[in-house]
Amino acid sequence: MDIIGDKMRKNQIEKIEVLRRVGWLSDCPAEIQAAIFDIATVLRLEADASVYQLGGEPGGFFGIEAGCVAFEAAQSSRAPQKGLIFHAGCWFGEVTLTGQRVRLVGARTTRPSTLVSIERRRFLALAARQPEIWRYVADLTADNLARVVGLAEDLMLRDSRQRLAATLVRLAGLREAFPPNPPVIDATQSEIAAIANLSRSMGSPLLQELERDGLIELNRSMILIADPPGLVQRTS
Repeated sequence: MDIIGDKMRKNQIEKIEVLRRVGWLSDCPAEIQAAIFDIATVLRLEADASVYQLGGEPGGFFGIEAGCVAFEAAQSSRAPQKGLIFHAGCWFGEVTLTGQRVRLVGARTTRPSTLVSIERRRFLALAARQPEIWRYVADLTADNLARVVGLAEDLMLRDSRQRLAATLVRLAGLREAFPPNPPVIDATQSEIAAIANLSRSMGSPLLQELERDGLIELNRSMILIADPPGLVQRTS
């Protein structure tokens, strides 16, 4: 990278605020934070932009400074569908740092988003100099595994109303230590129903019921959580 380009990159990184304050990297020691930001690049993406594709080659990992990223998976012959949604403060994509496996999920922005990108090549060079950094990457993987297990646990709820409420709470980021404000889910009613393992004919009436109760506000392609504490209460 030329001197001017590197200076521009560093100027952009200096403006990053959310990822310094919340989430995985904010819990790392100051020297690890500095080392990661020193090799980082800022990406500004439009809505529905691919961060990486399902089945794609191994690459780097990313932090969300602003916006949202949805993940899609397909472990069978079915078409990929939206699953987890990550909000500002979350990091993702680190799994392929440790081997040559292809991407097991795809990642796509759901709205205009600002990401911090850590290239795989740069990270591996850093890790060769500071091998203790792998410990913190393991912590990140554990955090993301907990999110996946949490969604799986939500989907095992037998009661349809509880399961839908738990899914909405999860997708809105309300289970995070740093929940977004306002909590908004970038997904259609049919997508929410599919994630919650409900038919569209069952999901839509249950969503409308939650709206009548003042817990959510339904829009064409997004859902606002109007009463987060009330919605959380519906999960139990």
